[in-house]
Amino acid sequence: NIWLGMNLNSSGNYSGFVQFHEGLALAEAIDHQHFRAVAHMILGMSYLDVLAPELARDHLTKALDLAHATNSMVWVGMINAYLALAYIQLVDLARAESTLVLMFQSDLSMDTMGNRHLWAARAELLLVQGQSDKALQTIEQLIASSPNIEKEGEYSNARLNRLRGDVLIVLRRYSSAE
Repeated sequence: NIWLGMNLNSSGNYSGFVQFHEGLALAEAIDHQHFRAVAHMILGMSYLDVLAPELARDHLTKALDLAHATNSMVWVGMINAYLALAYIQLVDLARAESTLVLMFQSDLSMDTMGNRHLWAARAELLLVQGQSDKALQTIEQLIASSPNIEKEGEYSNARLNRLRGDVLIVLRRYSSAE
């Protein structure tokens, strides 16, 4: 149910929330902490999509606690990235910053999924903090380092290109934002 919900929601069909909650209930019934963490993470990510940052924050916080409890470090970076985005939507920029600082080192690579989500969240934070040039530099680096970019092209990542467009509009580079 968790994976079905994820596929539905990622395609814009938010009826997947039903599957998420059913999957979470099942994971809780069998006390499967890893699946509980994943369900809370994906619920949090999905609530961000529908602009429900309080619900997103609550689920992501639970996911983070469970990921730490189960040593699921593969999820910790991604959860922190989305938790920072929840704080940005809540206009709690100090909390967003402190969430990212926990995970960031100056030499944090862009080669893993979790790290790439952290870098993208950092770019969004830089944008709302008025540091558009730094946000654009980060986004350009993420796009240039995207896996399979030679084959798929620079416009293959919708999230990064939407964010790049937002930054270019703030920078009044309208023709580049098209």
